[in-house]
Formats: sequence, structure tokens, C-alpha cells
Amino acid sequence: MLPLLSLLFFVISENYSPDCQRLGFEYQELYEAASLRPGDISTARDYLKNYGECISEEGVSLILARNIPIIEELDCSEKNKISRGELFFRKKKLCVRDVHFFPSKKFFAVDRLFPKIDIAEGWQSVASADSTLFFDSSSKFEENQDENGEVLTKSENGLYRNRLGKPMHPLFVFQDGAWQPALPLRESFGLKTDGKINFEIEIITEATLPYDSSELPGSIGLKAEEFQALPPTPGTYRIAGRKLKGVQIPQFEAQNSPHGSYHGIYRISLPDSAPVPAKNVSIKNSSFSIEIKHENGRLETEIVVFVRTLTKDEISAIQSVITKEIPAFFVNKSL
Repeated sequence: MLPLLSLLFFVISENYSPDCQRLGFEYQELYEAASLRPGDISTARDYLKNYGECISEEGVSLILARNIPIIEELDCSEKNKISRGELFFRKKKLCVRDVHFFPSKKFFAVDRLFPKIDIAEGWQSVASADSTLFFDSSSKFEENQDENGEVLTKSENGLYRNRLGKPMHPLFVFQDGAWQPALPLRESFGLKTDGKINFEIEIITEATLPYDSSELPGSIGLKAEEFQALPPTPGTYRIAGRKLKGVQIPQFEAQNSPHGSYHGIYRISLPDSAPVPAKNVSIKNSSFSIEIKHENGRLETEIVVFVRTLTKDEISAIQSVITKEIPAFFVNKSL
């Protein structure tokens, strides 16, 4: 993922030539800079100095110059989202244009959405809620490959892991012959009981929990007559035991965005022994959804975050629903 962040540099006015050409990269020094120092602000500045006047259509364009994919963008709107680039006036409107290079790339993601995309022949794009993936459609990709080129495994519950077993959070994955946005499992708390006797707990989390079997139960407020922490895997904890009295239920805190992103799925699954099941809850907007269901003696909660970053108001809204609908502590009333 390449962040589109840097400094602004300025020009006073635009002189556009409809006959301008830059696909040949006739300046060898600039071609070498784009190949060797693609993220350097001076490389972008030199490119715009020589070819900036060719960027004349608002929106984003992906072009190829000596097989280097290049993203050019131009925005003349009042609320433009280009955070670096070259400023100029066009018809008394302040515009900004910018450029980014992706040498030796057959696919790459940009943490932006674009209202208009012109794309080089043979390339395609796919968008998530707030990111865009560009890829060469003639290239071959591996199943469950992510936007960084790493091949992941995917469990039935949607948890992605790398070859070392570490939980991963792809923005895009290649599945069933196509690139598509990914919604990885991020957090899960599941409690199962067979009545009064046996119980099992599975926790998938990025929070810091002790792997030590003597410390793990206490970290989640577990109260039971007997219990045993089973051998863990990275990010996954399991406890089995008898005669559960109670256990703490994790809440959606989201104080800091883990690994720079919230996007993905968060689940809580509990026994629901209420004599009269509460009403189901369904909330959805462009940033997140919440589904809470009371059925078949279970309380099933799923939060899906579509975007990488939530606002404070969005986090507060999620927390408010979870606090109201999900108990902070599960108590086994059958004992």
C-alpha cells in the first residue's frame, strides 16, 4: 500500500498543449529516477515539470511509460483529496495534479477512491469502500494472493494467515479467478456449552493476552470449576472446562486502529438463555454494519467494518449498540 502523502509545490498558471507526449520517457534521467526512486518527491516534481501539462482531464489515469505503471491525477474541485502535487489555476479555479510511479508492478493498491478512472489497455481496477486496486489483467495471480503479493490461507470463518501462521488483514485478495475486496476476520469470541457440564471458549484477537495456561483464564475473568488452556496458535486462544460460572465478554473498544486499519469482521457468539428473546438489531451505513440475532438459543453478533479508519462518532455509535445489547459478563444461570 503506497500512501499518497507528501508536500505541495506550486505553479501560477497552466499552458496546455494537446500534442504533448510523455509515453516515450525521452528524458533518460527521469526514466531512471522513476525506476530507482519512484517515491521521491523530486522525481514527481521533475515529471510534472516536463509532462504536467499533459495531465488535462480531471480524475485519475493509469498510463504505461516504458512498462512503468504511472498514476496521474487531476482535481479541480473545492474538496479535492490530493495531498501533494502541483497547484495551478484553470478558468479561475484552483487545481492540483500529481503523479506516482510503480515500476515492476503488475498490481498495486492505492488508499483512495477515484470518481473517474481512465486506465491503460490491458489493466483493470477494483474498488473497496475506501481503496482502489489496479492490476494487469494479462498477469497470472495465485489463489488468496493479497495486494502485497503474499499468498495467504483462509479459514472457514474468514481468518487469513500468512505462511508463518500470523493473522493478516488484506484489503484485496485474488479468489476464484478475480481480484475482490477482502473483509478479514479481525476479532472473534465464541462460547459453547452443553448445558451444565462442559464448555469451550475460542478467542481470536489482536489484543495482548498471555499464552501461559495459568494466566490466560484470569485475563478474561473466567470462573469455572475446572478448565484447561489448550495449545494456542498465533492470535488464537482456546479454553475447555467443566461447570462454567461466568466469563468476561470483550467489547468493541477500537481505541487505536490495529496495524493502521479497522476493516474486517468482528464476532461474538454466546448462549442465550433468556425466556423471551430480545429483538434482533440491524444497522448498516457506508462505514460499518451491525447484526445482532437472537435465535436457536444463541446470541450472535457480527460487526463488519468496511473502511480502514473509523471516526470517533462512528466508534461511539458501535460501542453504544454493543454496550446496550451485549452483556459485559456472561453468567451461567443454570448452575
